[in-house]
Amino acid sequence: MNETDLVDDMVALVKKTRFTLDMEDGTAFTFGYHTHANGTPAIGEGSDHDATIVGISTPYMVKMLRFATDYVLHIDTTYNLDQSGYPTFGDFSACIALRSLFDKYKEITGKYPNIHFCMGDADKAQYNAVMNIASTKRQTKGMVKYLMCFFHVVKNIAEKV
Repeated sequence: MNETDLVDDMVALVKKTRFTLDMEDGTAFTFGYHTHANGTPAIGEGSDHDATIVGISTPYMVKMLRFATDYVLHIDTTYNLDQSGYPTFGDFSACIALRSLFDKYKEITGKYPNIHFCMGDADKAQYNAVMNIASTKRQTKGMVKYLMCFFHVVKNIAEKV
């Protein structure tokens, strides 16, 4: 995010790119973080105990979740490191990121997305986030069916055999 790892720079960038209901569909916005009492973003310090969590999307991409019952939601976690060597995703942040995305969808459309199928990899954090968040926010009863992507099935078999 703007090639900086300074918290103050990140707070300024996140503050400048907050979501508003009058945004153009193609405008990127940030979400997923708490705010201090004065309205300043509380994005964390980047440590294990105070993780930095910032989601980025556009109103158009969030609105596309309205087709969730007709299509498979594809998600993927990444364990790449950023330029400072910090991991970019983990178990706790997977849940927060997905919950924040669903909450933002509700803010835009007035209801939570209704996910029937989700395809991802064999990552436990991602699986737990989908099952805990998507299943509890559903409008209809029943669990989300979690499908593993064929590439990841083949990759996991090759690693084990």
